[in-house]
Amino acid sequence: MTHFPILLGLALALALPPPSKAADDGHHPGHHAAAAHGDAKPLKDERHSIALSAEERTAVLAEMRGFLESVHGIVGALASGKPATAADTAKLSGMGVMQGMPRTLMGKLPMEFRKLGMDTHQKFDALAMEAQGIGDAAVILKQLDAILANCNGCHAGYRFTTN
Repeated sequence: MTHFPILLGLALALALPPPSKAADDGHHPGHHAAAAHGDAKPLKDERHSIALSAEERTAVLAEMRGFLESVHGIVGALASGKPATAADTAKLSGMGVMQGMPRTLMGKLPMEFRKLGMDTHQKFDALAMEAQGIGDAAVILKQLDAILANCNGCHAGYRFTTN
């Protein structure tokens, strides 16, 4: 039991994202550091608003939840030493999943958002290829880090409204 606090601290350190420049300057949406000190003013949500139909919004949010489910499955597979399972899970968020999206979305999504989304799907496919091939956990974790950076960038920069 003497190692429990050390393991708990390590688990917490691994679970928390490293501080980013945006978080350090206090302008990151959702940043709660000042609120913890009791002197915070509510932060203004400066994310770019994208107006979608209810169906389109539901589809985009479902895709994002799929990304999160894939990340969870990849981490679990790596923790269990099963890179082939990580590959199968990553494929669920690769380029193939884009075929189910409403066609009307492309005209409504800003180019930078589309590029970020495409890059994220491609990163999941690249992770799947690595996990299927050599399966080097360190390489896969670096790829997963890049995927999560895309997710954080998207969530920090955009929000969806219904029109």
